[in-house]
Amino acid sequence: MASRRPDLRTLQIRPARPEDRKFILALAERPAESGMPPWRDAAAMRAFHQHYAEANANAGGFHERVQIAESGRGAPLGFVHVNEIADGLTGVPEGYVSTLAVSSTAEGQGVGRALMVAAEDWARDRGYRLLTLETFAANDRARAFYRRLGYVEETLKLVNEQ
Repeated sequence: MASRRPDLRTLQIRPARPEDRKFILALAERPAESGMPPWRDAAAMRAFHQHYAEANANAGGFHERVQIAESGRGAPLGFVHVNEIADGLTGVPEGYVSTLAVSSTAEGQGVGRALMVAAEDWARDRGYRLLTLETFAANDRARAFYRRLGYVEETLKLVNEQ
């Protein structure tokens, strides 16, 4: 039986192309599949992620990029969308990972790590001192993943459901 695991030796990271739109939209809900707070409306979160995926599928220009990870056979495995934002405290431009999504079949195989390296390279090439991102506090798996990559938590949003 052949392995379904992607061969990371042949993994390619490349800029998204118009024909990647369907793949990007298909992964729209992956970021919300774990760690979503119970007080968040699931339908509203799906709509939010679908809207974000539409924006990702249409991204382009100097201040943002969508990178696609694909197998050596050309099968898409995941994507990352990075863009420029202004730091909320200083106003200084920085890189921001708005979406990182990996297909369920490629999860845990190093595809996310490779996409984050591409995002870091993009930010560094543009002279950003920081690359930032957000994830739900309850998404322990994502938080551990980012910690392994050297990311540290800077702020914590507190919520009291009324």
